Amino acid sequence: MESTALQYPISVRSTGNTFNIGEGSVLKVNKNNVGVLIQDYKTNTFNCDNTVKYQIADEKSAITVFNQDGSLRNAACDMSGLLSEVDLTDQNRIVFPEGEYTLPMTLPLDKSITIQGAGQDKTIIKGAILVNGSANNTATDVKIKGLSIDYTPTKVTSGKCTPIIEVTGNADLLIDNCIMNNNTQGYGDRKNPNPAEALQNAILLGATAKGTVRVENTTINLAANAQSGVLIDGELTDVSLVNTKIEGQVNGSNQFGVYIHHKKTPVTVDSTTILLNNHYCIYANNAGDQKLTIKNKSNIVGYGALYLYETSDMNVHVSGGSTLTGKTKNKGVSDSFAAIAISTNNSTVGASNNEIVIEDSYIGNKFDEQETMAMTPIKINGSFTPTPCDNKIILKGKTIVSTTDNIKNPTIVGYGMNPDEYNNVIMVEGTDVQFQDQNGKPCVIINKPDGSFRNAAVSIVTAIDFGELYGSTYYHEGIAYAGDIILIPDTTMAETLNSLNAAKPNFFPDVDTWEPYTIPDGVIFNCKDGRLVIEENTAKAYAIANPFKRVYWLNQGAQSFSIKECVVAIDIKSDTTWATSFQDRQVNILNGATLTVSVPMALDTVMMEEDAQVVFTATEGKLTARSLRFAPLLSATGWKAFGMPFTSAVIKNSTEEEISAPSTQNVDNGIWFARLKDNKTPEFVVDESAFGMAGLWAANGDTYTISSEGAFEFKTLEEPAAPTETGTFLMCSNPNTFTITLKQSAYILTADGTSFEQEANPEIKPFQSFVLTDAKTLSTLRSLRIGDGVVTGNQTIEPVDGYYVTTDRGAIVIHTPEPMDVVVIRMNGKVAYRGEVTDGQRIMVSSGIYAVNGQLVRVK
Repeated sequence: MESTALQYPISVRSTGNTFNIGEGSVLKVNKNNVGVLIQDYKTNTFNCDNTVKYQIADEKSAITVFNQDGSLRNAACDMSGLLSEVDLTDQNRIVFPEGEYTLPMTLPLDKSITIQGAGQDKTIIKGAILVNGSANNTATDVKIKGLSIDYTPTKVTSGKCTPIIEVTGNADLLIDNCIMNNNTQGYGDRKNPNPAEALQNAILLGATAKGTVRVENTTINLAANAQSGVLIDGELTDVSLVNTKIEGQVNGSNQFGVYIHHKKTPVTVDSTTILLNNHYCIYANNAGDQKLTIKNKSNIVGYGALYLYETSDMNVHVSGGSTLTGKTKNKGVSDSFAAIAISTNNSTVGASNNEIVIEDSYIGNKFDEQETMAMTPIKINGSFTPTPCDNKIILKGKTIVSTTDNIKNPTIVGYGMNPDEYNNVIMVEGTDVQFQDQNGKPCVIINKPDGSFRNAAVSIVTAIDFGELYGSTYYHEGIAYAGDIILIPDTTMAETLNSLNAAKPNFFPDVDTWEPYTIPDGVIFNCKDGRLVIEENTAKAYAIANPFKRVYWLNQGAQSFSIKECVVAIDIKSDTTWATSFQDRQVNILNGATLTVSVPMALDTVMMEEDAQVVFTATEGKLTARSLRFAPLLSATGWKAFGMPFTSAVIKNSTEEEISAPSTQNVDNGIWFARLKDNKTPEFVVDESAFGMAGLWAANGDTYTISSEGAFEFKTLEEPAAPTETGTFLMCSNPNTFTITLKQSAYILTADGTSFEQEANPEIKPFQSFVLTDAKTLSTLRSLRIGDGVVTGNQTIEPVDGYYVTTDRGAIVIHTPEPMDVVVIRMNGKVAYRGEVTDGQRIMVSSGIYAVNGQLVRVK
């Protein structure tokens, strides 16, 4: 046998042959010389049954290479034979059996090749792979499956660190069900301008790389400093990590999960875990103009879960129950450790126009395991130039944002600059987003003046000032800005005041080594029972603009905070219903408006203008006022009939000066009061000694209010009863603060204020007075006339009682203060009497109905 037959178990000298190797066959590869199975295989076909075994001399499995159609291309006993004797072509599949294989050099793959191992824990390759993609538009298709790559190259301190897998040119790379152990330390850090060389990268997508890369069901272990899992340095069509894990060492620094160092390449992190004990899980450095998607319960944990560094125009979408967690065990200050961080570095490159959407996911810091330094879940770092600007973070769905409750991590967002000036915004969409500390306690929300979200903090004090002591100096970082609204709906104003006064290091230090923090003007504490507003004039303006709210000026003094109420009445301008309590508020009910109250409450002063009404509809409890005040529109040109639904009154002028008695009639300006002279004669006389509760009112030169002397209860009372004794008159008023319809007839003052006219079942407005009399008198007296005098100056008021008529058996009795002409006519039209009469004169007639000066009376 020739020597070649000894070197190749299968040697075919002719071409175009097909060989079928049947079930259960064993093909052995000689270790000597070339170490491969077949010679002259290029033009022959070897169809092998799936049960065929490929072995080397010690019965271990050989490395096999198959064509795209499944036929055997060759088998090799080791890597040397594979690389030197097997001429690989497109679509070949290299199958590595269980075992450990050392690459004598970086394995170059410049064809569409599949490398298949026996499993992550069974096939171990030691070395590096270079995927040389095509230079045209047709991508080289490379698949690496089911194996471990354990790589420990010699450490370098300059030049290029050799990656485990590098891609150049146009290639579609799939890494599936693999383990990659990155063991050697690189020499670069996060700011190195050339991370493709300075970092020891597990997967490097080089500057010329195009096509797609998909890493799935794979674990990448970063075992040393200055390493990355995947570094993107080229512009690819897509880079995806699916159900993959990148894990860093316990100690160290400058490790990166996915390092994006090129613009435009879209990146997807799907059902993937990145756990780093230092630096940045997803690090975009000088990247942008691309989309980053993190979804399907991906778990990203590191110093910075997501860090956009000198990166602009990036669109990030985190969804599907994913988690972004910031963590550290350092004790120093950081400007870039956070679940989400955006920053620059005093260069010409900015960080702007980035949009990050967090939907149905978790953002927070890692708790309990170690002492954390000052960090927040979200950090937009304004410490460097150019200052990040026009960045937007949108929180939506059932997203939870969490921070720690200690002094190191008390807020949700760290800005480091005035976010309004640089238009960096955190937006909250919907009502399901939660802000909480690590124990699940809701945070205090800080909204901007327009009501949109600014920040959240674990306490009232940290919603104002995030301060820390360094050495002997206390450094302040303002959290709420001028005009911001701090939402504490479960905290009373008194509790808020106590919290602020207890924060002495912030506001009232007892040492001279640091300055107290001054709360910006206009900051509003929206408490359970009212609003506390910084700066007196701002508090007053807020109270005027928000009359339905209880507003207090929160004064920051030298030693403590204090509060003072800004009393602004609620104006009821139209018909209004209150179904919630406005306890202790002042209320003005304007002309023509009705306030309907359906819940009990105790109000402060209630002022009612003419034609205003208050109706209390609750069946239990009380509606009360500290004082009920009536503001009538009085004039000097006529009387108005008013009465008070209380037993004693306080009259004040426009300067709140109390008026103890009515004015005399010999003055030009003042307030006048007239009453019935007595209950037997309906004469009106001016009373200059005292005001009554029901009568006629007039005024000139000023405005006046009439108030209850003490508390007043709004309730429904029965109308006054009319006198029963003949010839008796009673001036009374509506006992209620709403319009009633009388069940009887009464004398109502006419619009011109000259007479009281009899009306059946009249409507009586609040504070309106009227005259009642007995039924007999009512049947004979149509009206009560008031004199025509003007109610000012020295002119005497002449409230001529009027004339009125009563009857007795067989007589008509005329009542008049001065002689007058009377004509009495029978029902048949004949005159029964004509002549001048005086007061009390009796005109004797037979029984019947008569017209006395046009007024019908009945004589029995």
